[in-house]
Amino acid sequence: MPRAPQCQRPAPRCAAACCPGSHRPSGPSHLTVRQHSIPSLSALSVHWGGLIARGGVVERRNRMLQTSGLADGSWPRATATRNRGRLRALWWASVPVWSIGMLSFVPFFRRAIATRRARDWGSALVYFAATIVEIVLVAVAGDPSKPGGSNHTLGDLGGGLALLLMGVGGVHAWVAYRGTREFAAAAISSPRDSNRSIVAAATEAAKRRSEGRQIAETNPILARDLRIGRPDLPRGFDDGGLIDVNHASAALLMQVLGWTADEAGKVVEARERAGGFQSVAELTAYAEIDPRRVDSVADLLVFCRF
Repeated sequence: MPRAPQCQRPAPRCAAACCPGSHRPSGPSHLTVRQHSIPSLSALSVHWGGLIARGGVVERRNRMLQTSGLADGSWPRATATRNRGRLRALWWASVPVWSIGMLSFVPFFRRAIATRRARDWGSALVYFAATIVEIVLVAVAGDPSKPGGSNHTLGDLGGGLALLLMGVGGVHAWVAYRGTREFAAAAISSPRDSNRSIVAAATEAAKRRSEGRQIAETNPILARDLRIGRPDLPRGFDDGGLIDVNHASAALLMQVLGWTADEAGKVVEARERAGGFQSVAELTAYAEIDPRRVDSVADLLVFCRF
């Protein structure tokens, strides 16, 4: 009689040895493996999720620093400037209080001198007039220590006006010195911090122009898609203020580069004849423009092929 086939055991053992996940052992050991694998995956996902979240926070912070011009490490200086601004606003707000309203007009005259706006001059004059009225009322009321020598009505009016100037003037001064950004930028920040921000912004713009010009030279198709040198078109790429001489309109050349209508017309006419320029030298030669006029804006020029 033919012998019955026997079960081959090496195959499962080989599968278990070569690919442990394909063989499911029975018993407590299997439960142990599953209990340990699930927490490890959860911990790994939380770990990577935290790294991604922190990376997004850091990226947003760096973007905010670059946008505000503080990417050069001047964040502590900006914090110190804000603290000085709060102290200065608190000082001017306290003037109407400790002077019993007599000097309530001083903070607003100081603000009007700094901003040179008619509205601030009007506020200063109103407080000055109210202070004069307060002084007159107190003087006319007389001395309350002498019998019959005091007019209580005028004295009460003078005291009420003094309290009004102390409260309203103090709050108004605080809001005025803390709520106007242009005044805070002009009067609170120091000239040195302002110069650093201006230099950092100009340096960053020059770097972006260099990057945009390099893209235009090495990858003209990408430059066309990014619309480098075309501020008249909607775009998301910041090229630092470049102007594509080969495709910009005459009005744009006049507006951004400051060229006259005759100069812009010569550029448009010359590029149509030559099929576009490749350098500043070609622009000067073909358009017949004063080289000094071109050299003064050469850092803003880019010559895109498409």
